[in-house]
Amino acid sequence: MAHPSFLSCRVLLLALLALACVPAVQASCGQASSCAACTAAGCSWCELDSSCHALASPLNKCHYYEGIRDAKLCGCAAGCTPKPGLDKTACAWYDQTTGSANPDQWAGGDFLPVNYRSAAVCACSGCGVGGCNRLWEMNPPAASCVRTALLAGHQALNATFRQFVRDTPYADSHKYVQEFYDMHVRAYAQCCCPGSVAPLISWQAIFYAGAALPCNTWPVGEIASILSFGRCGCGW
Repeated sequence: MAHPSFLSCRVLLLALLALACVPAVQASCGQASSCAACTAAGCSWCELDSSCHALASPLNKCHYYEGIRDAKLCGCAAGCTPKPGLDKTACAWYDQTTGSANPDQWAGGDFLPVNYRSAAVCACSGCGVGGCNRLWEMNPPAASCVRTALLAGHQALNATFRQFVRDTPYADSHKYVQEFYDMHVRAYAQCCCPGSVAPLISWQAIFYAGAALPCNTWPVGEIASILSFGRCGCGW
């Protein structure tokens, strides 16, 4: 067995070496001028200032969950350009009610469950606890494209399905949740996202949590969850 003093010296040496590497890593991150070069260096790219930062750097304007560390999220899907669409004011549709007896004329508030509406407005607008997320406020083409595609998908649901959603107890919403999930997958593909929607089981957790889940707050907030587990990429 090694002598305790030897182990102590070894631990101290490793700690000093780790500290010595920090300036070098930070310098390397600061020299990266593109998202691809930044992520290749093991750093974090911030879309807010288009700069590369060392992980946990106090100079980074992005929160940890806002930074890009996966190279595939740096650009759009190959050969694809997202078409800009609606701004966040369109997100109000999810909570609107019409009072109509005709399902074809219903808005989101007439048939979507309240927890899902809360989650949808949050993801659509990026606004919630503490204001609006800065990446959503930049409104890059991919974000407005996804917003538009999802609104169009909900508004295109036929009367039979709308009535089914409205009449189904929330405890039984697993009977239709796949349709909404697939709608999000199609929107990401349509809008050139190189990233993927969160896995179904994680996505369902947000679907069921809904209004109980804060919109912005890390580590349990919806915005943080989207960026951490189901980020689109392509400038967003």
